[in-house]
Amino acid sequence: MLYTILSISLLTVMAGAAIAPALGVISAHFAGRNPLLIQLIVSLPALFIILTNLVFPWLCRLMKTRTLALTGLALYVLSGSGAFFVYNIWMLLEFRAMMGVSVGMIMPLSTGLLAYYFPTQKFLKMLPRTSSVVMSPVMRPR
Repeated sequence: MLYTILSISLLTVMAGAAIAPALGVISAHFAGRNPLLIQLIVSLPALFIILTNLVFPWLCRLMKTRTLALTGLALYVLSGSGAFFVYNIWMLLEFRAMMGVSVGMIMPLSTGLLAYYFPTQKFLKMLPRTSSVVMSPVMRPR
């Protein structure tokens, strides 16, 4: 269970890190386009992560945890692989926005699952040393 949840949380890092090495090639491919559009390829997912996190409590009431996780993972796979097949900058940006939505669903879910399934001491050991997480009484694991 621990490795599954940690693998899911690793996907959130991969969303931004995977595109960075290819940005030069993407920029050369869309050479006639505005450079701001090329920069949006990297920064647009972050905007949609924020927007998705704002509606995440509503999504949690709407869907069960398993459905939410599978929906986020399906969107992640679709948006990540779909961006490979497009030749239009606007379609690429749409897939990157969808990537942001999927990461916005997966990120708080993975942290919440760690807090739910593991005792407080074990949960705190899994967090980075620099993390200063203060858990509210609602988030405290059982």
